[in-house]
Amino acid sequence: MSRFLLRRLLHALFVVWGAVTVIFVIVRLVPGDPAAVMLGPSASPQQLATLRERLGIDQPLVTQYVTYLLDALRLDFGDSLRLGIPAGEAVLRKMPPTVALGVTALVVSLLVSVPLGVRATQSPGGIVDRAIRLLSLVGQMVPTFWVGIVLLLVFSRGLRLLPSTGASSPAHFILPVITLTLPLIGTLVRLVRAGLLEVLDEPYVQAARAKGVRERTVLYRHAVPNMLIPVVTVIGLMLGDLIAGLVLVEIVFAWPGMGRLLVDSISDRDYPVVQASVAVIALSYVVINMFVDVLYGVLDPRVRLGESR
Repeated sequence: MSRFLLRRLLHALFVVWGAVTVIFVIVRLVPGDPAAVMLGPSASPQQLATLRERLGIDQPLVTQYVTYLLDALRLDFGDSLRLGIPAGEAVLRKMPPTVALGVTALVVSLLVSVPLGVRATQSPGGIVDRAIRLLSLVGQMVPTFWVGIVLLLVFSRGLRLLPSTGASSPAHFILPVITLTLPLIGTLVRLVRAGLLEVLDEPYVQAARAKGVRERTVLYRHAVPNMLIPVVTVIGLMLGDLIAGLVLVEIVFAWPGMGRLLVDSISDRDYPVVQASVAVIALSYVVINMFVDVLYGVLDPRVRLGESR
């Protein structure tokens, strides 16, 4: 088990290094002089030179990269050029609303998709099964930003039933969570259905039925736990889509989270906040995937045994 965890940790460190390196390159490939953008056309050459020195962009690219990596190891990304506070602090202040929204969407997705997937397997090929599969396919296909805008126009602007922006009450969660969960539910329902249909043909399930065990007990005590392994794996893979969806949803619904802060910082060329945001997002993604890998090893001991050889 220790070698299993060590492999996952080394892989995680490599992913984080790759993410912070990519964002270092990308922010420096954006056309235009950041100092000129921030100071405006009326800035003097001396003011521009002073700001370039403060940002460190007057140094050779290799020097900038080495300095950037050393500062990142200390979680020091400099001060926000727009907010005037440490970039890491600015990002951490915006994390709670984003985490709350993401966790709520993930929990709702599981609570909806598992019962729907189970219900679909109870009448394979029937009307209910076909309806659930059709709805799940639609949920996978519709773009997140389009769903958010439609929900906003209908339930907030049109019917005036739900708030359109902010995060100050449970009602503010409804539209963003629905927007985020539709593609997640669409994927998970189809996965749960396919996994259950496969598991229900296993000998131990047939033996439980032959003993007269109730069908509900067969499903939720014998079949569902053994179907969780692929579901856990896919949830780990879907985290990237969830994070991307969070950024779009925060923009559409003016959600005061990290996604909106990241987009605003990119527009304002606030390099420290952009780099800190991406580093935190990458680290969060890696930590959650490490947890998923460990959970996968706990659910299926063959995984960690295979890794330890």
